[in-house]
Amino acid sequence: MQEIKKRRIVLASVLKPLNDPRMLEKLAMSLHNAGYRDIHIIGFPTKLTREIHSGITFHPLRAFTRLSVQRMLASWKILLTVISLKPALFIITTHELLFAAIVLKVLTRCRIVYDIQENYYKNILGTNAFPRLLRYPIAFYVRLKEKMMSPFFDALFLAEKCYREELRFAGKHHVLLENKCVVPKDFKRTPTASGTTLLFTGTLAKSTGIFEAIDLAEKLHQADAKIRLHIVGYCAMHATWEQLKLRIAGHPFIQLSGGRELQPHDVIMEAIGHATFGIVYYPPAPHTRNRIPTKLFEYLACGLPVLLQNDKHLTAIADSVDGAIAVDFDNVNAADLIHKMSSVHFYSSPSTAFIWETEKTLLINQIQEIFHDQA
Repeated sequence: MQEIKKRRIVLASVLKPLNDPRMLEKLAMSLHNAGYRDIHIIGFPTKLTREIHSGITFHPLRAFTRLSVQRMLASWKILLTVISLKPALFIITTHELLFAAIVLKVLTRCRIVYDIQENYYKNILGTNAFPRLLRYPIAFYVRLKEKMMSPFFDALFLAEKCYREELRFAGKHHVLLENKCVVPKDFKRTPTASGTTLLFTGTLAKSTGIFEAIDLAEKLHQADAKIRLHIVGYCAMHATWEQLKLRIAGHPFIQLSGGRELQPHDVIMEAIGHATFGIVYYPPAPHTRNRIPTKLFEYLACGLPVLLQNDKHLTAIADSVDGAIAVDFDNVNAADLIHKMSSVHFYSSPSTAFIWETEKTLLINQIQEIFHDQA
């Protein structure tokens, strides 16, 4: 029987939804299953019922826009909530809570962990999330804040291998916890038999290749009318959303799930189960260089063949299990690609390298070490 550990743990984000896969399925559920039964999650409101995850308490924030006063105040509202909860461990998943975490540590001697899911400096400079004139000062401020405050944290979790080189401020007290896939116990791939379903999941943005995925689907559909595209994800930028709607208008072979609504991860996993191929393409950019898209881990872990950009860093990962066809998205030969899709034998050497279990062990060991130091 699992020993119940009587220490309260709070995980929090400003923009991530309560059911964010990394925060809930990977961190919180792993800790819960290891015996930590007093777990609280603070995050952006989303459709979620407490009954789904007994033993985990959810604290939804009030909804706000990405650029608003409410977002600026959210960190301090979260701090007040966490102070009232009096946790033994506070895990933050965004730089916006760095000040709040350190204030909490000073006031309560609580242990604090920074789960770094993004290289925020590069992201701010490389995307359209902020007006162009504000990008450099905001990026500089965020990086300075991280450098100054990281020494006060009991541990830093890194979601990408490349962050070991990019985020030198992480120092020696970091733990690499890659965004590998939590595969549901009842998961089974049952691809639609009536045709070929291509799948694009995750953030819908120019930087994640959504428009290149649509271009590819159009070319393949012209060569084979049985080829369809299923898009499952969330589009945060209004301008991108308007462009996306125009691109798929009049294309009945393209199905969109989500768009302006955050999609629960079980919806994505269900789509993976029904798809024939996943699409992974990130336009070359400094802020995505050397990163491994979470969707690649998910597709490979679930045995879904991938139409993958011809990038040595990514193809080396997929080739280890014969999981992908390398595609030159700028020069697609539709007939040749369709032939490969029907003739290549995938997953001749399956592997468990892409599932969360290994990272879970590292997580639990690190948390136990933090609490041991506290004893």
